[in-house]
Amino acid sequence: MRVLLVEDEGELAGALRTALSHHGMVVDHGRGLSEAAFIWRDAVYDVARGPIVKIVFNLFR
Repeated sequence: MRVLLVEDEGELAGALRTALSHHGMVVDHGRGLSEAAFIWRDAVYDVARGPIVKIVFNLFR
């Protein structure tokens, strides 16, 4: 699964990227909407519905 993470806080982005990668996901990171839009054009992403907090919570169960 490929995920585009959009987060401007570096420490939080790093923790999320590590956790998602640990569970077999390929993670691309954009620090803001303009950077994410640029990255989005170059890859195909799997989209998960629901709040990110729920997704991250389920990863750590």
